[in-house]
Amino acid sequence: MFTHEQSDLPEFDNMIYDNLSHIVCTSSEVEKHLKALNIHKSPGSDLISTHILKECTLELSTSLCVLFNKSFSTGMLPADWKIANITPIHKKGNKHKKENYCQISLTSIVCKIAEKIVRSRITTFWSTHHVLNPNQFGYLEGKSTLAQLLSCFHDWCLSRNNSKTTDAIFLDLSKAFDSVPHERLLLKLSRYGIDGPLLRCFRNFSTNRHQRVVIRGTYSSWSQVTSGVPQGTILGPTLFLIYFNDIPKNVITSTIKLFADDTKIYRECSVFTGNLDFAALT
Repeated sequence: MFTHEQSDLPEFDNMIYDNLSHIVCTSSEVEKHLKALNIHKSPGSDLISTHILKECTLELSTSLCVLFNKSFSTGMLPADWKIANITPIHKKGNKHKKENYCQISLTSIVCKIAEKIVRSRITTFWSTHHVLNPNQFGYLEGKSTLAQLLSCFHDWCLSRNNSKTTDAIFLDLSKAFDSVPHERLLLKLSRYGIDGPLLRCFRNFSTNRHQRVVIRGTYSSWSQVTSGVPQGTILGPTLFLIYFNDIPKNVITSTIKLFADDTKIYRECSVFTGNLDFAALT
């Protein structure tokens, strides 16, 4: 489910006044990522297998390093990095119903290595400036669904021990990752300190993407992806987190916990134990 970009972008102040505009990687860094590849992972539409990349680590690391740094400095990406094969995987139930399948997006493995380098740099940059909301538990190192659950459970138990109840609301946005408008995402990246060639790189990475469905060796025609963070990528979840990052700031009187867009909002309430005077209420 794609959304259409609105022409009137909102006013949005800079959240930090430092910026990250250039990224440079080393061949040893690329080599480390190549050696860590899982050879059982499926390739993207470029059909470059993880097995070949891993076996040829020493031969490819220097050339890939040059390619990555050229991309980081110019903000341009190879066309093969912007396309994806969509493969339906059966989840449960009747195999003849499309709602019983989840869609797996397969993108270039080479691009994913570059993405890991970029993700490492931007998360370190944002962590240094304490940008990422502490109530976000999704796709961040050291955080998980279990950590979020334990945090909520701790708060609720404290309220219960004080003989107080807790009201909670659980929210899950429909097609949240697919409906992120590109220009608004790029605006937020710029306000969170991403600038220069790196911001151009994110623009080229997010926009003008195409995908096709692949079933048993049969390919559909290509369709353009007009909104959303790129599915099946390393950077996609991180981009969504920064787009969603300021949501908790608008929740003042309640506590909010997030795992990406899955949201818990709760507040402690006092338990009434006295006699209710109906006459006074009227």
